[in-house]
Amino acid sequence: MRRTIAAVLGVAAIAIALGVSPSSGAAQIPGMPGPPRLWSPSIGVRGGWFLKDQSPSIGAVLIVPFPIPFLGPTLVGGVDAIFQDGLREYQGTADIRLNVVPGLYVGGGPAVMDTYFGTSTIRERKTGFSLVAGLRGGGGRISSTVEVRKMRVDSRRPTSVSLILSYRLLGLLGL
Repeated sequence: MRRTIAAVLGVAAIAIALGVSPSSGAAQIPGMPGPPRLWSPSIGVRGGWFLKDQSPSIGAVLIVPFPIPFLGPTLVGGVDAIFQDGLREYQGTADIRLNVVPGLYVGGGPAVMDTYFGTSTIRERKTGFSLVAGLRGGGGRISSTVEVRKMRVDSRRPTSVSLILSYRLLGLLGL
């Protein structure tokens, strides 16, 4: 239990240090311009901690926002590797997210896990779903997000806390 609390506090401290607030992580970098004027998909890295089995994870995400006011729907696809003692699991997620208030979102969608389920000695890939809620930084070229994800795939029901750092693709063009 102490390790879980320490992990959650650690992720929260990193998020605060990186500027997860209405201002973006880009504001923390001297000389970075403000938000881009155009809509842009983003790519990012996701580092997390699985609470039940105390396992770290790392992955990649693709974030595609739709330019619809108010709800701000976003399609997010991601893959992660989860590092346990002597075992590596893989997961994939595809979420539709909706803004609750500026910076706060909820969503969910299909999930896939590749691991050993139950007492099986054969690695299997099974599908299920995940629910996600998160706090997103503002709209600069670099943005940071803290999210909590609850998955259900077969008998597995992992919960994770993650920090995502993403970069707007139009930033590569100077927009």
